[in-house]
Amino acid sequence: QYLMARVLESGLLEPHLVHIRSRYREKLTAMLAAADAHLARVPGVEWLRPRGGLYVWVRLPSGMDAGLHRPLFDAAVQEGVLYVPGEYCYPAAGEPVQRNSLRLSFGVQSCAKIREGVEKLARAVIATLAH
Repeated sequence: QYLMARVLESGLLEPHLVHIRSRYREKLTAMLAAADAHLARVPGVEWLRPRGGLYVWVRLPSGMDAGLHRPLFDAAVQEGVLYVPGEYCYPAAGEPVQRNSLRLSFGVQSCAKIREGVEKLARAVIATLAH
């Protein structure tokens, strides 16, 4: 509590927020550009262009399961990338779970790693669809 009070009193918070928003905007731009370049080649794959947050939601062709211990997850791990299966992000009741969805985070990785990761994910999706 004391530390946060000092940050607020000193005026450090607002410049920090400006900086991290700019970095997250760059990372989001990198992820969306990589999706346009690599995921767009895969029929039936769509993604949302968020206006906030740290994630891009991807919808795979219907019938494709993005869950743990499923072929896509295993193929992605073999490529060296991880994603959050969308099924873990739905409420317990209400909205039906879409097992063909996944959530990609762009908060931690560099722009170069984001581009590389999306390219690898696209390869994993293509390989899974081929089987």
